[in-house]
Amino acid sequence: MTSRSKTASSRIRKVTVTVAKGLSLKDGRAAAYRAARRKAGRGYDCRAIGYDPNTGKGWTL
Repeated sequence: MTSRSKTASSRIRKVTVTVAKGLSLKDGRAAAYRAARRKAGRGYDCRAIGYDPNTGKGWTL
């Protein structure tokens, strides 16, 4: 029987970040991804990314 360790990359958690307003969806999601990885620490990998260009808020799972 193998046990799976709970590393930072295996945990799914929501991280909210604030990036610049008015970016395109592609650029906003890329900025949110970079900011979330910086905020969450080493080993965090995003499965879903969202960005609102009106408010500049982004989130990742």
